[in-house]
Amino acid sequence: MSVFSLIQKFDTRRMVPIEVEEVADFIRGLGVKDEIYFWDAEISPATLQAAITHWEYPDDKGNTTTVADIHTSRDLPPYEKRLAEVKEMLHILDPEHYRVNTIENVRSLIEKIVLPQELVDWQNDGIHANSDRAATIHAVAVLFPWETREHLIAPFKAGKITLTDIADLVALPVEYVVVVMSDFWPTYHDAMIAPQKMRYPDKVITLKADHSAIEVYSVPLGDDPYTYARKMHERNNMRGPIASIPHSVWGA
Repeated sequence: MSVFSLIQKFDTRRMVPIEVEEVADFIRGLGVKDEIYFWDAEISPATLQAAITHWEYPDDKGNTTTVADIHTSRDLPPYEKRLAEVKEMLHILDPEHYRVNTIENVRSLIEKIVLPQELVDWQNDGIHANSDRAATIHAVAVLFPWETREHLIAPFKAGKITLTDIADLVALPVEYVVVVMSDFWPTYHDAMIAPQKMRYPDKVITLKADHSAIEVYSVPLGDDPYTYARKMHERNNMRGPIASIPHSVWGA
């Protein structure tokens, strides 16, 4: 499942705030990660608010358990901490090549993320920094659902509820609430979910011992291809590695 479909998953919610653990449970259910843990860390929020570590270990049945550890600065205010934790969880859904996997990339990412806005260069900063910035906006969209905004927009414009009131309802920093309640947020929101509306089905392929194809299956739209392949693998008592092919690889 993509970040875009995750946004759509929570878009119909009016009961807020969205709890971080709700997002974690949903991602665990996709099978992308078996375990997700949250840790307070001695990180200066002026340097880096949060970071994610991907790792795995074998269980006693010979299967591999995949884990994501999310470390968040213990000095972050509660609303900012929620946003940082969800933002890092969205990186679980990033393609592998978007992830920060080396010390050099981590250092570079920190330098780029903490740059003043006037020095941000989306074109040349690289996929790691830009992925992190985009994940912040996506996390806001998850934690501030579209239906909640629609429910609040009329009383807000009528002056019956303030931005601070709304920030307390959704448990987000007020500077992000300003963005969501603005007139241009609908355009941003449509742009975020458009890839999900336009996407073609991913494919799962069963292979012979020589890796030639036996059958090709279309993954239902909205389903995670790896999870679909894994369930099919278990249901049919298959052996060997599991792989799926996203639409971007195999084409329309």
